[in-house]
Amino acid sequence: MKNKKIWIFLGPLFIVIGAGLWGTETYFRVNLNSRFDSEVLVFHEHLFCILFTLPFIFMGTSLSQLKKIPKSAWIYLLLSGSVGSALGTTFFTMSLNVLNPSVANILLNFQPIVSVLFAQILLNEKLGKSFFFWAGLALFSGGVIASGDFSLSHFTWSIGLLYIAITALAWGFSTVAGRGAMLHLPLTTATTGRFVIGALTLLVSLNFHGKFTPEMMKCNQLGDMFVVQNFLWLSLGAGVVPLYFYFKGLSRTPACVGGFCELTQTFSALLLTWGVMGNPLTPVQLVSGVVLLFCVYKINLNAGKAVL
Repeated sequence: MKNKKIWIFLGPLFIVIGAGLWGTETYFRVNLNSRFDSEVLVFHEHLFCILFTLPFIFMGTSLSQLKKIPKSAWIYLLLSGSVGSALGTTFFTMSLNVLNPSVANILLNFQPIVSVLFAQILLNEKLGKSFFFWAGLALFSGGVIASGDFSLSHFTWSIGLLYIAITALAWGFSTVAGRGAMLHLPLTTATTGRFVIGALTLLVSLNFHGKFTPEMMKCNQLGDMFVVQNFLWLSLGAGVVPLYFYFKGLSRTPACVGGFCELTQTFSALLLTWGVMGNPLTPVQLVSGVVLLFCVYKINLNAGKAVL
């Protein structure tokens, strides 16, 4: 029981850490967007991630143990990798080519709503007392944080709006799929498996769209130091490491809570920008960040019965 109470704090914290590291990816993704097609970029990113994680896939887990894992966990991992890692990341990368980042951050705040709906349908999660109050306050706080430099003039029709809407749907569903997988799968197996599934999904898509050619793949550019440095950070600092924290947190946190933890991605990214580049947050953003973290705590505390 004491261990369960500790994870009511640690579970969301691990997801927040993962989301915070994900918040650093935009800069490196934009750098690479100028050199690669979005789908090709994400495919190469997955190959780098597999390179880092493949040696650990069977660490501490035997084949006999893996065979005992229920099929539902493998299905959830398959969905997490194909929908979240491949589809969601590709559409997010595409959106950065045509959409104002402020608009993207605003629209991604709807992601937890998707997570809650699928968590109830697929995992039968209970929302807990006062869920809607704290969830509403969390969404409002996330919107305030994300809209620091947002104005209505930014909100004009663009194909990027469709891209970011698909991203929110894919990532919101992926949170639930990740939770379903982590109920039974070892952490290292799930982390590697998601990247392998994502890469295979992208390989099929690239072949289908006629992009798996030397001209489109641009493998010769993978020897360029600028490209390598950006891919290394994107795949390790904003890929493998945050996914490890994210899956560890999801193994002990309901998906309906995890979706709201991901709202801290923007806040964490702004904190990092403040510390590294000296761009201060406004007082309103700081207060909203603290309120958001408290809301996440209250949501998980009320849903604590679902924590394993």
